Amino acid sequence: NYGLAMALQLSQMPEMQLSSGLSGGFTGQVIRIDGTISERVRYWIRLDSSAKSSFPVLSGLAGQIVRVSSDEVTADIVPSDIVRFDARLYPPPGPMLPGAPDYSVRARIEGVVASGYITSSLIRVEATPGAAIGRMMRFTLHLAQFRYRAADYLASHMEMPSGGIAAALLVGDRRHVSRDTYELFRRSGLAHLLAISGLHMGLLCFGVIALLRFAGAGMAHFSSQFALHKASAVAGIIVGAGYVLLSGMPISAVRAFLMAVLVIAAILCDRLALTLRNVALAAIAILLVNPFAVFSASFQLSFAATTGLVLWYEAKSRRRNVPAGDNGTSPDGTNVRGNGGPRLAKPVRYILALIITSAIAGFATMPFAAQHFGGITLWGLVANIFGIPL
Repeated sequence: NYGLAMALQLSQMPEMQLSSGLSGGFTGQVIRIDGTISERVRYWIRLDSSAKSSFPVLSGLAGQIVRVSSDEVTADIVPSDIVRFDARLYPPPGPMLPGAPDYSVRARIEGVVASGYITSSLIRVEATPGAAIGRMMRFTLHLAQFRYRAADYLASHMEMPSGGIAAALLVGDRRHVSRDTYELFRRSGLAHLLAISGLHMGLLCFGVIALLRFAGAGMAHFSSQFALHKASAVAGIIVGAGYVLLSGMPISAVRAFLMAVLVIAAILCDRLALTLRNVALAAIAILLVNPFAVFSASFQLSFAATTGLVLWYEAKSRRRNVPAGDNGTSPDGTNVRGNGGPRLAKPVRYILALIITSAIAGFATMPFAAQHFGGITLWGLVANIFGIPL
C-alpha cells in the first residue's frame, strides 16, 4: 500500500522534459532562493507558462520549475520577482552507482524538471499575463520574500558569522552561513542547530506557554476562574504555526510542530503528552502528504532522534510509575515512586539528563548520518552537552 502511495504521488509530479543539455533564454518567477551567498546562489524559478516556442522541448518546460545556480549574487532579486535570464539546463542526474541516491526522482518530487547554471545576469522584468498565480502561491511567495529580507537584515546588521547564524536560527535561511562556518558546525556535531527542528519549536511554543502562565500568576483572581494553562497552550500552537510558515516548512520543522501540537493537545485533553503514539501520528501525517519524505535525510534524522528520546522517556516513566497518586501510592496502597533512594541535586540531574539525551540522539542518528553524509562526528556528544544549553 505504501508503494502504491509513492507511485500515486510520483504520477502527479511533472514529467522530465530534457534528455540532454539545452541552452536558451528564459523568463520566469523566482519562488525560492538558497545556496551560499559567499560562493554560489541557487534560484528556483517557475518558467513563464505563456512563453510558447516552436521547439517542443522549450514548450514542455513552460510553467515548470527549474533550479539554476549563479556565481553572481544579485541582492535586488527576491522571491516573487519576474526575471529574464540565459541558462544552460540539464536533466537531473540519476544514480551514479547501483543503490546510490536517485536525484532525478528527488527533483521530480520537488517539482523540478531541470537544473543547471545561469550564463547571464538576472534581469527583473514586469509581470506578464502568463505569470498570474493563485492566492495560496502568492501568500507563500510573500512569506518567502519576508524570510529572505529578514535574513538579509540580520546579516547586514550583525557581524559575521553571527548574522548568518542568527538568520539560520530565526528564519531558517542559511544563505549567509559560509561553507567554513557550516563545516565547523558539521564537524562538531552541531549542524542540526542550523535547521529549524524540535529544539527551536520547543523553545518557542513552550516558551510562549511559560511566559503567558507566568504573566497570569500575577493575576490570581483571574487565573483562578479561567483555564489559563489551556489558553496558553492554544497560543503556543498559533505561534508555532506562524513559525513553521515563516521557516519555509522544512520536514524537520513540520515534524517538530506536529509533535508540539500533539503534546499541547494532550495537555488540553488532560492526557499524557510524550508517547511513542504521538511520534507515529506525526510521521503518518507527514507521509500522507509526502510519502517520499521517508527517504530524506531530514525525515530520518529527525524521527530517529525523537523516537529514541521518547522511548527512553517512556521507559523511565514506567520505572517511576508516574501516574501515581499525590501520596506516592497506587490504589492498592503500594509505593510506586521508584526505589526510594536518595534524589540527586538539580544541577547533577540536569547535567546527567544532558549527557543521556545527547547520547541517545547521537547514537540514534549515527547510522543515518553515515549513510547520507558519508561520515559520523565523534565529538558530537561532548559538543551537544555544551552547545544545547548555550
